[in-house]
Amino acid sequence: MIAVVAPAPAAPAAKAAPAPSAALPDFQALSQQAMDPAQAMTAVKTLRSFLAGKPDSMYVPYSRLMLVQALLTAKAPASELLPAIDEAEKILPDRPQAKVSFYAMIARSLSERGIALDRASAYAAKALSLCPNTEEARGMKSFCLGVQGEVQLAAGKTDLAIASLLKALPDSPDSQSVLTLLGSAYEKSGKSDKAIDAYLRSAATFPGNDSTALAPLRSLWRKQHGSLAGLDQRLEALRRASIQHVAIESHKVPNPKPAPSWRLPDLDEKIHDLASYKGRVLVMDFWGSWCGPCRMELPLIEALYQRYKSNPKVAIVGINWERAEGAGEHRSLAREFVMQNNLTFPMMYDHERNAVEPYQIQAFPTVIMIDREGVVRYVNIGFDPHADQILDAQIRSLLD
Repeated sequence: MIAVVAPAPAAPAAKAAPAPSAALPDFQALSQQAMDPAQAMTAVKTLRSFLAGKPDSMYVPYSRLMLVQALLTAKAPASELLPAIDEAEKILPDRPQAKVSFYAMIARSLSERGIALDRASAYAAKALSLCPNTEEARGMKSFCLGVQGEVQLAAGKTDLAIASLLKALPDSPDSQSVLTLLGSAYEKSGKSDKAIDAYLRSAATFPGNDSTALAPLRSLWRKQHGSLAGLDQRLEALRRASIQHVAIESHKVPNPKPAPSWRLPDLDEKIHDLASYKGRVLVMDFWGSWCGPCRMELPLIEALYQRYKSNPKVAIVGINWERAEGAGEHRSLAREFVMQNNLTFPMMYDHERNAVEPYQIQAFPTVIMIDREGVVRYVNIGFDPHADQILDAQIRSLLD
């Protein structure tokens, strides 16, 4: 997907005649059509018609990028796609991240279809060259190396692909896609043992949901061993190791200490305290309705609560902090958000920061897990799309 953001309409100058808005397409609808294979060609026709009128509009750059996206979605032939890419390239925002995203996505899309691989290679190289050489951009560079490896593999340059993919791995060691591509490159190079290892790592990655590596893994395992005997045991052992690394070791508190005590009101003003949860694994989610990542994570916390609400050994609570001037306003904001989003797990509000400060909460969301003896064992900072699976693994480790 190409990241494109429609500009906000500029305010008209005083006494100026209103812009002929009827000439502008419905960009919100077009954006949805451009991502839908069944409607992408409709978006292509509308955008081409708009651009053919040579409009003097701030929406032209956005339209050209969206046209490329629609053509990619529609799997248009290279003869249509490449000229549209050339036009869009001329108006790319002068920001490295935007250019990297554009070139990498184009390169990947072309390589997946096996078309214009020389252009795909050039775009992958451009994306890589534009990655800032900073610590913060290591993830971006790793992604671009993975794309470069994918393009090289599609072009039959397996040795180059292996080199690129191996460079990508240190900063994305649990990337299922990179590992699967690496397995394929090794297999095409006749290095079956290394291919099996890469496929195994991909298939066993926690909490990955990509099963692409399983089919080639089974085929190659059977060819190497004469049957599938032993494969499931190997996968299970690697899966356990991945869970230990991703969910346990990377979030474990190095010097566990007793959890600071607190007393907080819930949204009905009933007082709760930490002591009442002793003997249970306690999951505390610190969040605020103003926090975008918190809003993304809360449904996962709710799903986790539904899984464990009947388990007397586990408790899951939310501790809300709002940017509100008074406790009444704070409670009202939290209550409204909770009701609108159908959150049912117990919720406290912490206007005086009686828990936020003792637990040294520096970022939202933060999920802290306390064991049955009242000791802080795990800290999870920021949003993770697999938060429910990671927290589930942590809970189970404390129940064992």
